[in-house]
Amino acid sequence: MKKVILLLWLLLPAYVFSQSKNCKGIIEDRDDLRDKVTYRSSITEPVVFVKLIVKDTTLRLIRLKAYGSTLSYDGTGVIVKFQDGTKWSKPDAKIDVKVNDLNSYQYTCLINLSPEDVEEFVNKKIQKYGLYIFDNELKEKKSSQYQEMANCIYK
Repeated sequence: MKKVILLLWLLLPAYVFSQSKNCKGIIEDRDDLRDKVTYRSSITEPVVFVKLIVKDTTLRLIRLKAYGSTLSYDGTGVIVKFQDGTKWSKPDAKIDVKVNDLNSYQYTCLINLSPEDVEEFVNKKIQKYGLYIFDNELKEKKSSQYQEMANCIYK
């Protein structure tokens, strides 16, 4: 019994540290005036997870970003392919566009996630996604980081 307690005493701090280390990049913004708390991953990334708490209401959002050299207004539809081969889609999602620089355009989409949608992003790694006709494929390391961020923010 003493060995089990000693083992737990030695391993538990490492487990707690490893769990908190993965959540290092989460940004928290508290607005006491409006009773609002926002948790989000870095907005410089192409995949951003957001949890917005206003009084007793919680919204979980995802923002996806892709780039293209062709200007296209009024695009709709988002498809995400996970590494396990399953797909998640929002065919009516509106895609916003803005000029990125002289040679490209930035396409973004902000989607409110249902509890079922949240489970998809928490339990699966994104392989690639498409906003209208503009796709973005992720490397394994980024896929893992985004899954960790979803776990930190949504759970």
